Parts: sequence; structure tokens; C-alpha cells
Amino acid sequence: IIAYECSWLIKRKPIQILDEEKESLVYINEKFVLAILVNHLTKGKIDSFEGNEELNRLCDKLLYHLKYRNCDAKVLEMFILFFKVERIKENIIIDILFLLIYNTIIKIIYYILRKEAKQ
Repeated sequence: IIAYECSWLIKRKPIQILDEEKESLVYINEKFVLAILVNHLTKGKIDSFEGNEELNRLCDKLLYHLKYRNCDAKVLEMFILFFKVERIKENIIIDILFLLIYNTIIKIIYYILRKEAKQ
């Protein structure tokens, strides 16, 4: 739903600034959509990502894309899914490492117990 809402905002540009001297607000709709997407992707915890250079680069690229490229709902949906998959992938890697370490410890304990049982 977020992707479709953002796509609509980009296409319709409902926020309009009538003061022509406010050049920094030319892309206000795109910046608003960026804020919506970042809030959604960080689950409202944007402060925890403060100073994160990777997120800043991603925001810069996304804002460029919102300004100058075709941003239909499908493109935005794929972006959101990609971001979520990357986050899940990080958690899965941590879980896999934990399981590998845990499995190795269990094997070592099993080996020691088996060796003691033979004696």
C-alpha cells in the first residue's frame, strides 16, 4: 500500500508551494515521499540510523530516482521489498552463524562424552 500511495503522491504532486522564491521546495512532494519511505523502512526509528553513511547514500539515490526517473508503484514496491530482504538477510546471516557455532559446540561436547564413555 505504501508503494501505491507514494506513487500517487509523485504523479499527482498534491503539495504545491506558490512562492516562486522557495527554490529549495521545488521537489517537496518527492522529499515528502522519501520521508514516508524512510519512516516505513526504518519502522519509525530513523534516529537509530543517524550518521549511517550507507542509509544517507541510499536516501540520496532514492531522492534522485524520485525526482528524475519513472516512479510507478511497481518500482517503489520492488525497492521496499529489496530493502526488507536485505535487512532479513542480515538477520539470517547472524542466525546462521549462531547455529553453526552452537552446532560445533554440540559436536565437540558429543565427541568428548563419547570419548569418555569408551574409556
